[in-house]
Amino acid sequence: MSEMRAGEGHLMVCPMVKEAMAYLLLRPFFTPKRDTTVAPAAYLEPENWTLEHPITSTLQGAVPGNGQELSPAMQPHLELENTMVHVPRVRPGDYVAWHCD
Repeated sequence: MSEMRAGEGHLMVCPMVKEAMAYLLLRPFFTPKRDTTVAPAAYLEPENWTLEHPITSTLQGAVPGNGQELSPAMQPHLELENTMVHVPRVRPGDYVAWHCD
């Protein structure tokens, strides 16, 4: 193993586990009234979102046979560009445990 610092291409995580999981569980039930052509702030406003009707089985970012991929386009309220953090500096002999769920 070699030494790696933040930003050198290793694992990034979302430290807000409770909030992110609640969002991922509820996101499939909501749909935007207007698409992303509106201003970003207006797109994220609560008034722009409504319960999906009729309800579908769509899970944003999920593909059968693969893990669910998070992206700013599919999960805009998570603000992934601002909320994901790097694992601290890793040195030879360090132990980093990670699970995809």
